[in-house]
Amino acid sequence: MIYEFSSKETDFALAFALCLDRQKMKEHILIGPEGAVYNRLSRGGGDVYCDLTRPLGELLIGFPHDAESLWSHNAEILKESYQKIFSRWGYAQPAKDCLQRQYAQNDPVRQYLAIQTWREYLKCYFQDHSADKLAHQTNLLYRPLYSYDERQIWDEPVDRLHSRISLRAESSIQLWYPNRKTRLECALTTYSLQPIILYYLQRLHDWKLHIQECKVCGKFFLAKSRRYALCSPKCRTAQATENKRQFDQRAKDMPFEQAYESAYAYWYNRIKRLRKQNADHPERIAALEEAFSNFKAESVHRKDAVKKDQITSQGFIAWLLEQRNVIDRLIEEL
Repeated sequence: MIYEFSSKETDFALAFALCLDRQKMKEHILIGPEGAVYNRLSRGGGDVYCDLTRPLGELLIGFPHDAESLWSHNAEILKESYQKIFSRWGYAQPAKDCLQRQYAQNDPVRQYLAIQTWREYLKCYFQDHSADKLAHQTNLLYRPLYSYDERQIWDEPVDRLHSRISLRAESSIQLWYPNRKTRLECALTTYSLQPIILYYLQRLHDWKLHIQECKVCGKFFLAKSRRYALCSPKCRTAQATENKRQFDQRAKDMPFEQAYESAYAYWYNRIKRLRKQNADHPERIAALEEAFSNFKAESVHRKDAVKKDQITSQGFIAWLLEQRNVIDRLIEEL
């Protein structure tokens, strides 16, 4: 169903619903009349404006900002149009066109804000102090857009974000369980998206999932550990290639004894840290302990071979540097 930005006011509650599936690592977003959203979730029917399933974390990672004050500027135009008795619709047309363009981008946040803005514009016109009322409602609606302009949504602890909320509309959320078969939880708001953001962050915190920035391409992605710094196989391959290039360059001049001590310390420190983190579950790092023992034995063997001129020191150093990739890969697979 496509929303028509008409001059006719509608009386239904517009809902933004969010279902998070930890098992499938997916997020499901629906926007539409509250009753239609419930029907879509429970029985698969109901006409809605948006029904989107995508990878978990996308809502937060792609959440739009209003650095150029586009949304607030259009709200100001709509507010001023109330004073134009005979040319109200013409005066509001540029703002309406902008809202329609935002809606056409097929981004759920922009779609929701565009629809809700136009609905408030129609509704406030018939109320006392209509301009002030519209300004209050749009400020509340747009607050998440400019609350995070200088930082990412996930940069602050959830409890600190909670402490900044002062209005009930920013903290109220409905929880639905519309489908008995799947038992998925659905969070729903009929106005501010702030409680949806807080709900999302809290769930990621509960599931120990983290949004990381890929050190190769700079893309943000959802990771199961803060140790993950690469978003895809393509970036992991690129990083491995770069590591090898650096290793080869360093191996040309590095004395093999120093290289051995450096490699040993790298393995030892990483495993020592994991021992502390898994003190109650030593079996989790048993494979790492075994790999470390094999590394030490093979290192001694190769070092003796260097001293006997059976292999070159450069070859030994290159092998030592490559072993860092081995421990890194094993830790990622935990």
